[in-house]
Amino acid sequence: MTVTAHYINDDWEIQNPVLQTRPIYEAHTSEHLAEVLREVVLEWKLNRQNATIPVTTDNAKNIVNASHAAGLSPHIGCFAHTVNLASQKGLGVNQISRLLGRVRRVVTFFHRSTTAAAVLKSKQDMLQLPPHTLVQDVITRWNSSYDMITRYLEQQAAIYSALAEKDIKKNAKDLITLSDQDVTVLEDVCQ
Repeated sequence: MTVTAHYINDDWEIQNPVLQTRPIYEAHTSEHLAEVLREVVLEWKLNRQNATIPVTTDNAKNIVNASHAAGLSPHIGCFAHTVNLASQKGLGVNQISRLLGRVRRVVTFFHRSTTAAAVLKSKQDMLQLPPHTLVQDVITRWNSSYDMITRYLEQQAAIYSALAEKDIKKNAKDLITLSDQDVTVLEDVCQ
């Protein structure tokens, strides 16, 4: 568990030092996490008379409950985690999820095949596209799906051209290129 502090100094600059990072080998129950939080408060002498210690965490029940059990309040859910959860819900809509799966398969194909990657690079050169590698998304980070889509859209002409090559086509039989409507949906998702 990493504990950070956030404050504004006398020069009105935001400060956010890491107070400590501690490995937790035991079960991440609310009770155990609360005990760790109480220890941090004691070690760093954070208690102030007639003052609360606000805390921000992700939205997992165990850490939210641990914060309350440790006497830390108010609890403020992490905005970035909330945005990630909401974005994941949106990306889970069937049409979007299927499109992401198709893009993911194409990206994975180019990552796993050095031959396909080399052909993609030559197509980028020929089409005067930036020599960017395709981005593989990480399911738990919505912004990586955004990065994957934007890179796919940027490199779409090179991808289609590479997949049409005879040597690549035979190994990419089950890859489906996107229709114009699919591309429009992905562009709308990025917007």
